[in-house]
Amino acid sequence: MWKKYDRITLSNGEFIRFELIKKNEYEFLKETESLGELTQEFSKKGLFAFQINNQRILCKNIDYHAIFRSKSDLSCFLEENNNFQSEHILFNRNPYEEKFPQKTEELIKEFLKSMEIDYKPPYTNQLLKLLDSKLYGLENAFEILDDFFLNIVALVGEVILWKENGVWGIELDDDRMTWYPFIIKSNGKRSDFTISLAEFILCDQSYDDCSLLDVYIMESYDKSLKNEFRLK
Repeated sequence: MWKKYDRITLSNGEFIRFELIKKNEYEFLKETESLGELTQEFSKKGLFAFQINNQRILCKNIDYHAIFRSKSDLSCFLEENNNFQSEHILFNRNPYEEKFPQKTEELIKEFLKSMEIDYKPPYTNQLLKLLDSKLYGLENAFEILDDFFLNIVALVGEVILWKENGVWGIELDDDRMTWYPFIIKSNGKRSDFTISLAEFILCDQSYDDCSLLDVYIMESYDKSLKNEFRLK
């Protein structure tokens, strides 16, 4: 038996009803009653949405699982709550989405040009050492790294590939908006190096304990490089 629908009043005075459900209920309905995913209508709103029986819409985002009585009700709800912000580190930072792996060379060249560095492929740990040396001590170093964060992801990823002989991977996060790149190493292991980069560039913002080269070292198999290339 379905629970009574919750009610929300819209800014125009009208109201819609929806039912908040548990994750296991969502998964059960998705498996047993889904009539198809409504990707075109709702994926850019940060939702997984599925048509189920009686014209109802089963949906989830990072905050809730719910059933709406119709697509129009869900659309009205989203219009009233259009300030969705994903917590993913690459939210609104990857405009290339699933095509990011094809854009890495372009992104690297753009960053190197901005840094006035002439460096031809293959991109190696020596390039990261050069960049760290150039950025270290600059008052706006982390402003530069923040502005070019996606470029840095491309560069460090390509250096890891140079050493590991792996391939790029890309997946759509649960927010349904953020395409997240990672590296699949030659041994099949996955490297989510972007997390380490984000901690260094977006959170810590300090060269005291980390560097671009350090992130590479942590994600590559050759730990012996740390003492050789560390800045301090």
